[in-house]
Amino acid sequence: MEEYREILKKFLYNLLEQLLLLIIIIFIFVGIYIPIRNTAKQINGNREIIDQMRKNNYEVEIKDKK
Repeated sequence: MEEYREILKKFLYNLLEQLLLLIIIIFIFVGIYIPIRNTAKQINGNREIIDQMRKNNYEVEIKDKK
């Protein structure tokens, strides 16, 4: 009975260790992914603002030519 208890104990410790490792990997992934996603959103937002400014300037130039 002691042997089974030791085997089960080792198995559970190994399982716990793997779960902790998985949690750490997830935290690292999220820590890298979220800033990249936020930066991409800022770049896209800036691009939309720039496109809007270009459109407005183009319309102003056309009005000035007439």
